[in-house]
Amino acid sequence: MKRILVAATCGLFLAPAAFADETAADACAAELTGDARIIYDEVKPHVSEDTDLEETMRTQVQQLVKDKKVPRKMSTRGEARKAGQCLQHLATEVSA
Repeated sequence: MKRILVAATCGLFLAPAAFADETAADACAAELTGDARIIYDEVKPHVSEDTDLEETMRTQVQQLVKDKKVPRKMSTRGEARKAGQCLQHLATEVSA
């Protein structure tokens, strides 16, 4: 019985390490400005640990351009990369 309790208790302490790091993502995003911040804020709700981040970014940024929330120009690609680096914290499963 003690072994099961110890194993269950250890599992409780290890479980948070298996989740993506929203705190790190938000800290990273705090440094974003302009279009990069808009992209981060709009894409974040669509990202989880099992998200194909590249595909999600492509789809969501295309929609932002269509909706005229971000401009259609080459610099938008760079801004999307900056936002994607922050969003990567949400899409990456952290190993225990």
